Amino acid sequence: MRQLIFVIPLFLLLLFLVSLFPPDFTKRIDPERFLDPDTLLLINQKQLARRIDDFASSRLGSVLHSIDAVGIAADLEMPAARIAQIDEGQKALGRAADDPIIRSVLGRNMSVALLPFDYDGAVPLTQQILANLVLICRPKQAVHMQELLERFSGGAPPADSPYGAYAIRRYLTDGGMSIVTVRVDRAVLLSTNERLLRRCLDNYDRYTDTLAADPAYRNTKKMFPGTAIYGYLNVAGFTDLLARAVTVFAASKDSEPSVEDRRHSLYQHAFFGSWIGDGTVSQKAVLTFDPARIPAELSSIFSAPPEVTHSADHLTAGTLWYYWTNSYAPDSILELIRRQQRQHRAASPIDTLLRELEVATGTGVEQIVEFFANDLILALKKGPKDDLLPIPLFLVAIKCKNTPSVKELVERIIVHYSLPIRRKKIGDHTIVSWGEVAPISSFEPSVATVDDYLLIANNVEQIKEFITPPEGNERLSESPLFNLVNKGFLYTNNSLVFLNMAELSGQLKEIVSWGGLVLALKDRTIADKSKIIIDRLINPLLDGVAMYGVIGTRKYLRDEQVIMEATAVIDDGK
Repeated sequence: MRQLIFVIPLFLLLLFLVSLFPPDFTKRIDPERFLDPDTLLLINQKQLARRIDDFASSRLGSVLHSIDAVGIAADLEMPAARIAQIDEGQKALGRAADDPIIRSVLGRNMSVALLPFDYDGAVPLTQQILANLVLICRPKQAVHMQELLERFSGGAPPADSPYGAYAIRRYLTDGGMSIVTVRVDRAVLLSTNERLLRRCLDNYDRYTDTLAADPAYRNTKKMFPGTAIYGYLNVAGFTDLLARAVTVFAASKDSEPSVEDRRHSLYQHAFFGSWIGDGTVSQKAVLTFDPARIPAELSSIFSAPPEVTHSADHLTAGTLWYYWTNSYAPDSILELIRRQQRQHRAASPIDTLLRELEVATGTGVEQIVEFFANDLILALKKGPKDDLLPIPLFLVAIKCKNTPSVKELVERIIVHYSLPIRRKKIGDHTIVSWGEVAPISSFEPSVATVDDYLLIANNVEQIKEFITPPEGNERLSESPLFNLVNKGFLYTNNSLVFLNMAELSGQLKEIVSWGGLVLALKDRTIADKSKIIIDRLINPLLDGVAMYGVIGTRKYLRDEQVIMEATAVIDDGK
């Protein structure tokens, strides 16, 4: 009770002082405070040194560390100078990763930003980008940044100059490059361009006309709280920069620029965030677009409303990869193909295929696409172990708007090419298969129409499973792996992806090894080198990538935004 007698008056006094002197939360050191509202790029990384350590100790990190890049390069008979470059690069990375000063600089928050600039055709683009980059970091100890810069300057003393309330420090590196830094509270800014650094300081003091003060930017960034990695890209700004660069280049070559401003500037801004949890990695990306700039040929893609899908109910738990979308828009795809034809005025393999389809069916391609809706399913399964070739089982399912007409198209193709087909009844459905294509038991191209879907597969079994699963074989939507990454799969979406990376990487290893055997039959020298690459580089990398055991993604359109979310379950068994 006696404690309350003292605590309550102190608490009331604190509230009174806060009301008189409210804290200025605008002074929080967010990197956006230093940046122009039309900044082109921002990447923010928290606890970078710890993230590097975590990755280095992961399965993929261990694999990368174990790869003998110098030995591989030597066995591939690369030039000695190239081998020396690889060796020095590896050693430099190792020294940087272990350097306590560098680790201190990377210790807390680090941001890299590219500010807008006017393209100059007389100056190399890389040089212009470097001159407009700014590094904003919070080292564990600011003195470590100074020590690091003194290394690059060969110990030469820096030159200081005041700028308002700040002290800008200049270093001259051994290579003649100028590096300028300034400390603002707990943040340290670094650039090669002093005028850029002064602009950042002006932004910080002014606050109002900055990226941090932009309402649209702030509202979207609220979707990314507590990210380990955060990124922002001014897509429209980059598009304008590209257009200017192409125009300048075309003028120097006396030719017409070929950049299509309307299409490229459809997207305005892109945001990305990553959250690292206990055994999971979650990611989100948001792409804003301008509805007024949607090209006519893409209108059906952007007008498809998100919907709930149960397409995973048609697939079995052994599916390695599953993709569904309700906005693949066959009419838009055809229009894009036609547009390419008009631009290039030359026949492509796709043009030949479309003409062949029209001849075989007696129907124009424009009419054919009208038979199909925007709903598409793709699925991949592992093939039988005893097959001669490691060909996966693949299924395509396209929703039909006019199923009888689609069936008629299939029959016309069969008659036109005199295909030796077999028909098999499964309940009320007929599967048409084309046998004796290859000496592989699982390779039997097949088609069927089921529940208003046109099914096309390289085997009969997947179509059977689409109709009804085998006894004791659960649906993909019921499998534990699927539900590990089911973060919004049952909400309204425009597309879904499920990927069993742990199993798919094994399938890819088999395919790569088989490709190596094929090369061995053609050229012994090439085969020997490909074996080195496969055994000592590709296969280890596939083993490492398998740590991302299961991945699930969803995409949906909302309020002039394309939103993509992904979840990966980490299987870090080494």
